Amino acid sequence: MNYNDYQKIMIEENLITTVQSERCLQNAMTLQNNIKAVLKMSDDAKSLYPYNPLDDIERMKNEKDRYILTAIKLSIPKSNFETEQEEKWWNKRCKLIGERLGADIATLYN
Repeated sequence: MNYNDYQKIMIEENLITTVQSERCLQNAMTLQNNIKAVLKMSDDAKSLYPYNPLDDIERMKNEKDRYILTAIKLSIPKSNFETEQEEKWWNKRCKLIGERLGADIATLYN
């Protein structure tokens, strides 16, 4: 699962983000960056680990998917807002707060 899948589901389900959802997405992005870093790692760098870091990729992918699914679960229906302007304000505010808080990999919200 990736961000495009997330966007598609959000549109289909007519959902809008929350601060908690944005935090989960930050966690998913951090995991995706970790996956990319492991895949780019040289053999010399891999040899510094007590195990092969490539063995951890499947776990990170599953955890990333859980964060994305949790972000969807923590989203709210657009019907909660009376106007489109109110919805846009909420969306912008949640994204800003989520970015400022950053990732919190220690916690899964499900």
